Amino acid sequence: MSVRSPAGITRRQFGAMTAGSLVAAASSSTVLGQTSTSPAPGAVLDIADWSYYWYGIERVKLARGTLINGMQMFVEHWIPTVVRHPYSIVLVHGGYDQASDWMSTPDGRPGWASLFLEQGYRVYLVDRPGQGRNPHHPWVHGQYDAQAPTFERAASTIGATGANHTQWPGPGDATDPAIAQVTASMGQPMAINAITLDLWRSRGTLLLDDIGPSIFVTHGDGASFAWVTAEARPELVKGIVAVEQPPDSLRGRSSRSSRRYRSRSWRLKRRRPTILPQRPCCGRQAAPLN
Repeated sequence: MSVRSPAGITRRQFGAMTAGSLVAAASSSTVLGQTSTSPAPGAVLDIADWSYYWYGIERVKLARGTLINGMQMFVEHWIPTVVRHPYSIVLVHGGYDQASDWMSTPDGRPGWASLFLEQGYRVYLVDRPGQGRNPHHPWVHGQYDAQAPTFERAASTIGATGANHTQWPGPGDATDPAIAQVTASMGQPMAINAITLDLWRSRGTLLLDDIGPSIFVTHGDGASFAWVTAEARPELVKGIVAVEQPPDSLRGRSSRSSRRYRSRSWRLKRRRPTILPQRPCCGRQAAPLN
């Protein structure tokens, strides 16, 4: 699907027109008083559809009118022109983060979303309710943390200054421009409790009912989102890749469910892949307003 502008060109055509100039231009910016030059972009991504959709919009009536209750979930999708795999990739951030974490590295290199797209996967980037591009509603998501994230905390959490850290591109301390990029993206986390688990389960279900069988790739406590969605739609969750999954990511689940999830996370089962017919890139009727 391509969306046409009033001028009569599609978003994809506009991207093709500007790709050459973007590759040739040197981009520089000043971050925290330091001037840095962005790396040259890689291969031009061949995207058939790039857009977004809000899942799980709910209404609440007040005396002055009808409001949204804050439980909506923002999902951005990137669909390649040539789809090479039957399952979509759903990228779920964790903790203080948001979907933009998957778009690029803090120093500007292509992120996981681009790499999966290049391999021919349909890619869906989730902003969990109350985080990222979803406005924060305290009556749903709880109060803010007592202390906002700091540059020092971000640097310490990443641990880039440690002797065993070999992947961070810069010094990794609080003055590092790449650490500044990480800190700038941080918002308020949601506690993992019965309310949030039910919310993540329902929104994950709406998404998979719309896009079909998928593989979750998660970071941190984003794993909880994937596990509870798998509990609700086991036939649609074809795999979970949990990066830095915290020990308490299943907190709030029953002991029986936790045992089942742990056994699955450590056992690989061989089976022949199922080739599914290609679905529309992103349906619209499967996620009605509740």
